[in-house]
Amino acid sequence: MEIRALKLDSGDPADVAVIHLARGANPPAALEHFLKSYQLHPAGFQHQLIVAFKGYDDPQSLQRHIDLALAVGATPLLLDKDDGFDLAAYRRSAELLQHEYIVCVNSFSEILIDGWLGLLLRALLMPGMGLVGATGSWESISSTTFRGLLVHPNRTQRWNPSVLARGVKEYFVFPRFPNVHVRSNGFAIRRLDFLGIQWPDDLEHKESLHALESGCSGFTRQIQAKGLKVAVVGADGKIYPPSEWSQSRTFRSGNQENLLLADNRTRDFSKGDPEIRNWLSLTTWNTPDTPSKDRS
Repeated sequence: MEIRALKLDSGDPADVAVIHLARGANPPAALEHFLKSYQLHPAGFQHQLIVAFKGYDDPQSLQRHIDLALAVGATPLLLDKDDGFDLAAYRRSAELLQHEYIVCVNSFSEILIDGWLGLLLRALLMPGMGLVGATGSWESISSTTFRGLLVHPNRTQRWNPSVLARGVKEYFVFPRFPNVHVRSNGFAIRRLDFLGIQWPDDLEHKESLHALESGCSGFTRQIQAKGLKVAVVGADGKIYPPSEWSQSRTFRSGNQENLLLADNRTRDFSKGDPEIRNWLSLTTWNTPDTPSKDRS
């Protein structure tokens, strides 16, 4: 499915909030890189840019980053706690806002094309659509764990009982491959749908974050349980259903040349040697890495 006739600067800014998360623990350049890419690439849809700040111990560093946000017309939002990882910060931000739609973009994201927001929003506005991502994955943490045991059985001897127990727990918490989920690094959703997601009681640990993103009760599955569709949008303007993600040339596919947004995981794949890329492609799509012919 293709989005045609994209018109820049359509929409009502009161309807759409782009939430970018800035964490005090991040390298200082992370926010600068995102804001530079934001200025370089027109969004293609009117919106309010919200930079949510959390975890800043140094007031001077916080003020400098607030000034950077203000310089591009963003609205600073100060979150009172640095807990719960990215998704909890998005939820807290969504609770404080009144927009109809939110687009959540993580700390290490970089915008790659003009009209990126327009593509995401027009996909979300398609009939029956509930969640649209810049990237998606079929990876299952449980299947990847046991694939690792098969490929590297000697490592089992070095695992202590707590690590083995965690692996057994993951087997039941995460669906088997293919585990369709939109990655939380960049996604668009109706704000009330996002606030309606059932959250784990404890978001203090990475395991809970992983479960919320890709577990049996993850937010993608909760949206699908409402009878709504999920999709990924490429830089080519096409809306990819989950069955086509592996061929979309977005996340760990081809040379990823069809990405709207880059992040630390897409960069890891791009910079990886053939062995690393092959492993990542296998865990994500169950197919070996097949770079595009024009890979430089």
